[in-house]
This record gives sequence, C-alpha cells and structure tokens, in this order.
Amino acid sequence: MAPGSLRNQARAHVAASGLIGAQADVAAEACWIIGATQSRQRNEPSSGEPLPPASGGRDLPSEIQALKQLARAYDSDLTRAFAAKLDHAQTLETTP
Repeated sequence: MAPGSLRNQARAHVAASGLIGAQADVAAEACWIIGATQSRQRNEPSSGEPLPPASGGRDLPSEIQALKQLARAYDSDLTRAFAAKLDHAQTLETTP
C-alpha cells in the first residue's frame, strides 16, 4: 500500500469517529504508524519516500508532550479498530 494512501485512510478513519483538530491529527498519525507497522510485518515493500511526521513540538518540552499524546493515541480503541480494519482488508485481498 502506498504510504500516502495509508495516511489518507488513517485520516478518513479518524474523521469518521468525529475527532477534529489537533486530536484528530495525533490519532491519524497513530493509525498511520500502526498501519505502516503491519505493512512491514507482512514484508510489503515500502515506497522509499520519507513522509514527515504529522505533528510534533516546537521545543523539547512540547515534543515530549506530543510524543506522550501520540503514545496514548497509539494505545486507543480507535487505533486498534483501524488496525483490525486493515487486517480484515488484507485477509480479503489474499483469500482466493
């Protein structure tokens, strides 16, 4: 799956949940990270193109805060649901 496509799917998933603003950005990044991780675990090729992080801090204290928010989002039901949706789609693609 193309990295941009995965990021768009993550954003759409988060938007459908009703989150907006900075919370939505962090949640979408968490979904994108878990999706990219699953893709690598399936040995799918990467595009090789780097994508910048969707969020972050201006200085060390705000970067620490941003990473804590990302960690919480990564461990959320919303992110787990996105991962399950990707797994289901992958199963449908590989089932004869």
